Amino acid sequence: TKTPFDLSGLATASAPETTLADALGEFLTLERHAFLTGWRDTRQLAPERRALAGETLLVRYVEEDQDEGVAEQNRECARRKPLQDAWREANPKKQLRGADRDELHWSLEGATLRLRLEWDGIEGDPATVLGLLDLKEGDSVVLSPRWSVDERLPEAERAPFTPTPKQLLYAVRARLTKLPTLENPHAVISLGGGMGSLAGFTFGAFVRPLEADAVYTLDPSPDDIFGYWHHKVIDALKNLEATGQTARHALYEWLRLSPSPPGPLSQASPMGEGERGTSGSEIPPPPRSGEAWEGAGGGKTFLAGLDAFHAAGHFHDLEAGKRDYIGSFHDEKILLVQGPPGTGKSYSTALAVLARIQEALRAEKPCRVFLSCKTHSATDVLLRGVAEGIRMLEDLRQKDPALWDAHFDVRLLDLPLIRLEKGTNLPGEVRILPADAKETLEELAGSAALVVGATPGGIYKLVKKKLIGTNLAEWLVLDEASQMSLPEALMAALPLAPGGQVIVVGDPRQMPPIVQHEWEGERRQTFQQFPAYRSLYQTLAERGVKAVRFEESFRLHRTLAKFLRDEIYIHDGIDYRSKRTSVLDEVLCDDPLAAAALNPRYPLVVLVHDEAASQTRNAVEESLIAPILAALEGANLGVVVPHRAQRAALKLAYPSLENSIDTVERYQGDERDAILVSAVESDPEFVRAAAAFLLDPRRLNVALSRAKKKLILVASRTIFDLLPTDDALFASARFWKNLLRRACTEKLWEGERDGVKVTVWGASAE
Repeated sequence: TKTPFDLSGLATASAPETTLADALGEFLTLERHAFLTGWRDTRQLAPERRALAGETLLVRYVEEDQDEGVAEQNRECARRKPLQDAWREANPKKQLRGADRDELHWSLEGATLRLRLEWDGIEGDPATVLGLLDLKEGDSVVLSPRWSVDERLPEAERAPFTPTPKQLLYAVRARLTKLPTLENPHAVISLGGGMGSLAGFTFGAFVRPLEADAVYTLDPSPDDIFGYWHHKVIDALKNLEATGQTARHALYEWLRLSPSPPGPLSQASPMGEGERGTSGSEIPPPPRSGEAWEGAGGGKTFLAGLDAFHAAGHFHDLEAGKRDYIGSFHDEKILLVQGPPGTGKSYSTALAVLARIQEALRAEKPCRVFLSCKTHSATDVLLRGVAEGIRMLEDLRQKDPALWDAHFDVRLLDLPLIRLEKGTNLPGEVRILPADAKETLEELAGSAALVVGATPGGIYKLVKKKLIGTNLAEWLVLDEASQMSLPEALMAALPLAPGGQVIVVGDPRQMPPIVQHEWEGERRQTFQQFPAYRSLYQTLAERGVKAVRFEESFRLHRTLAKFLRDEIYIHDGIDYRSKRTSVLDEVLCDDPLAAAALNPRYPLVVLVHDEAASQTRNAVEESLIAPILAALEGANLGVVVPHRAQRAALKLAYPSLENSIDTVERYQGDERDAILVSAVESDPEFVRAAAAFLLDPRRLNVALSRAKKKLILVASRTIFDLLPTDDALFASARFWKNLLRRACTEKLWEGERDGVKVTVWGASAE
């Protein structure tokens, strides 16, 4: 991969024999090169063209738009800057101190600017341009003048030119705190937040005061502090390899020693019958009233307690996989948990964590559990699940104190719950502590039993002064592991003590980690030996790690669950199913197409049309879904699209659905009563070229499984008629074809719309 910038700091010397740490380091380096190459190529376009692609905002700095004191501060900085520059040139070896500093120092760090949208030169509708924008509030951005000049030339010879990608690389850093809208056309940014130059991962900024009434650009920042942290972790692991101390990192040691699978690697390994667990067969019977559980493990006692309360009518039943998860496999070094959509992974994980803590408490062993997910929101969900599990135990205790005391440890009710960095909608019993405070580290180290929620980044901040050897955790739970890269997982596992245990929760049939390089076709020997680009979950599954698998969904209608079982989860040995039969209420609708699509007897519906000329936006599909969206006004609705252009068009047409229209990636983890999926692409050549993206069964699985009561898919016949020659794409295309061949086999309506033939097919509720 050609390096677009000087990234010599990323280069690492390989040992005579390549190790897993070497492969991970090379993976990170190539990923960073690929990202910066793409970032550079996009920045070579003029800003007006970048704006049409949703990559850039053009804005104007107007003094009258600024909050009180901001314009004055900027003008004072502009006055001081040349004076400070002259002082530094005259005193190259001195630091600015004392009276000189008081008179000459200037800074805009932390200043909040309101920047007015600029439309001159942008040949596009403002609403569409804003709809295409891929920036989000909270994103890091770089602020640069629209025009630059070569200041080395005499002033008379200076001619304006568009800043180069390298100039943008070192532009002013800022945080986008508010996105502009047509009604309020101002972007609000907070200046600062740069990390300085860190070996090709972050780049120092050349800060200048803003010029009044000048036009600027806002682009996504090229900085990657998390990538830098990942490299620091991998460097620490290389040092362990060099000194023969790899056992000090429990997860890396296991990955290093466990055998890689021979031959080609599949997306997910099927599971044999012998791997399905005990289904509760080793769980002892409930004790008689008042009888102690002598000699029984706390985990089995915990599960037996849930069984006892179920027998008493105070608790629901548990499927076999969840029983295994809670009451068995406590001695496994690493345990995989596959949870298909809506199967209650967070709830079950909370109970499994409490069962293991009870077992440790009764054995008088420390049990500090770290919960870590890729995102802050998922980490909060997992920690809330533990808090809700404790409240559930308190409720059960109120119902039958004697039965409760025979099975559960009262110390669970006072278990400390801690969230590092920040949290959203957390219950009051969860304490939020700063990740990078010495006092936090000391408090966690001094506790015998607790549950800590943190992202991998938060964990890095906690232990960054001593990456290896803090030994803060006996258990580590990694959720979203199908989207978690190996470097992320190894960073999250830094606090795990040698001999510690790991629970890895995910679903390889949903979205994988986001990568920049085309890894599946990578032929380098290093990655044939160590497929370092795979997710943690897939890596472990391919090495035969013991797994428990959930089967019952509490989200999907059973018709949807049956289709996903027959097409996807049967390959994992999972009898995916649902008992849910709730459907949308009947909607009175004059439009026959919409009436057919919304028929409550059919929870799964496909609209097939014959339009065949669209790529990233499809006006025909916009027209087809219009009466459906009108009929569902006010419903708990989500609209999923693959491309930003279609998202922008729909948001413009339906402003009331602003927060309901998004891409598949941003819908993972969400759920709605009704989901409408617009496939958009219909041009045969475009569909064939983009088949790996569009037909990916993991994407369709995520899209279909967000729906609780109704799923409507709108797609061109081009997609269903596609016959790829590639074996993997052929299998993916078959998944789409089977929507019509096996599931939606009843014709509900047929006709024409704007000269295009449309057929509505449905799968009736069972």
